[in-house]
Amino acid sequence: MDISNTNCPMYGILQKFYSAVKHVETFCVSSDMFDNISSLDSFFSEFRNITFMAQKTFSNLGKIALYETARNKFLASPDMKWFVDKRNKTTKEQPFPLKKQVVFELYLHGDRLVLIDERFSAGFEEELKPAKEFISTFLIEEIGLIEVFFSARIVFSENDQPTEIYPIILSGLDSMMLFVKELLALVPCSCKKCDTLIEKIKQMRVLVFAKEMTFKRDYSFEKGRIEPLSLGSHDVEMVSVDEFGNYIKLKDMRLSLAKSNSWRTWKELKTIKGLFFDFTIMHIVIHKVQNHDIQPVFMIVYTDDTYSMMPYYPLNKATSYRTVYELADGLNFSEVKAIFHCCEYYKFDTSRLAYVNETPYSERIKNADGVLLNFVCIERSGVVNELSLDVGVIDCERYVGESLKTLKPINDRSLFWLNPLVDKLSINNNPCS
Repeated sequence: MDISNTNCPMYGILQKFYSAVKHVETFCVSSDMFDNISSLDSFFSEFRNITFMAQKTFSNLGKIALYETARNKFLASPDMKWFVDKRNKTTKEQPFPLKKQVVFELYLHGDRLVLIDERFSAGFEEELKPAKEFISTFLIEEIGLIEVFFSARIVFSENDQPTEIYPIILSGLDSMMLFVKELLALVPCSCKKCDTLIEKIKQMRVLVFAKEMTFKRDYSFEKGRIEPLSLGSHDVEMVSVDEFGNYIKLKDMRLSLAKSNSWRTWKELKTIKGLFFDFTIMHIVIHKVQNHDIQPVFMIVYTDDTYSMMPYYPLNKATSYRTVYELADGLNFSEVKAIFHCCEYYKFDTSRLAYVNETPYSERIKNADGVLLNFVCIERSGVVNELSLDVGVIDCERYVGESLKTLKPINDRSLFWLNPLVDKLSINNNPCS
């Protein structure tokens, strides 16, 4: 049956919405740059055509006043006006004037070195050449490093002005979703074709919302070559849905400590160390249930007695370093009371220190002496404590019980990889109630 033949007035509007969302989903930094520009041009055109189709449909139904009310209610924001302007330019004047800036962040012993390349090229891998040349000639040959972990991220500019395109697109999609829902309430439809389109839009919207990770890539440089990390199925950030059906990145969710049954010690003692104990117990249990496997996670504890969890995929050490700096750059530390972290470390005997210092990460981890489940607690005072358990004996309850008593301060932070968070939290060391 021809899907284009339908008497439902909402079908054309939903089809245009789906087409617009589909163009965003195909937009990815790892594809050809000119394909990306084409995808953006098509997105802006289809996105604007949603309202053209809606205006025509409601005019034919004799309900144009209802359309105008919904339009003024949901589509009058500055972001939506930006969309109108871009649509007019891309269809009447020229392709979307997208320029690309590649920002490289090199992680060097607790510090970050930022390189920016403003050249425009068609391929993403072409942009790696300046970073590779700098790493190999300066960091490897002159300084003598055996490996360098770094990230590359894409920043967009329009008419030489930085433009955060993706947040605007996400905001626009959310506004358009509310607009279309309003139209569906005004002209109800229950046909299978529209139901299918609505479901496809919802599914695609989740992918688009979570796809911000595609604007970043993590790399390792060792033995004269760059090893890119394709995120593949991990090309998305984890999202959740609130009670109103809105998608929220997991790292942006703030939950109440008092209302959660997970933090019983906090309810009783109201102490950071007590809460950290609960955090540790919880993840030891998760580690056991998942057959000695766990996803690294940060827990941010706020001064208003709320918290957020930020798990991440440990693709390599660059991913971990990038995650730390994203937190350091993005958190409002005046609101942060403490930061917890859980991950696994490879363990090496102190007698093998020379081997560790002379062998690239990808090789030395194959010959590690074991694995440690590590927990770190960073407080506003600048005090940092950690707790480590040997995964090889973590199923022994007696061992776990004794290990939980061995919380130790980290006094030497000269090479501590979480220093960016410790420093930011210490700077904002104001008295907490």
